[in-house]
Amino acid sequence: MSSDAFELLVFFFMCIWMISTIYEQIKTGINDYHKSKEKIEKRNNELARQREMEKRKILEELRAKDLYRKLYRQIGIDPDTDSSPNK
Repeated sequence: MSSDAFELLVFFFMCIWMISTIYEQIKTGINDYHKSKEKIEKRNNELARQREMEKRKILEELRAKDLYRKLYRQIGIDPDTDSSPNK
């Protein structure tokens, strides 16, 4: 085998090795991207659940305040001034 043929063979195998290395890096990068995307989606879903729970809590508090206001009015007390009609 001549020296030129040997160098060509070495070059050919180096090209194959380099292409396979680049392919593995691209594949790893794509997998990392998908994992990061899943983490972000999971975190966004968790934040959305937390916001929904806070929203429900606030609505419950507002409903409770409204109920107390209605009850005060029924017994003759103005809930805005806390003054009774007997004064």
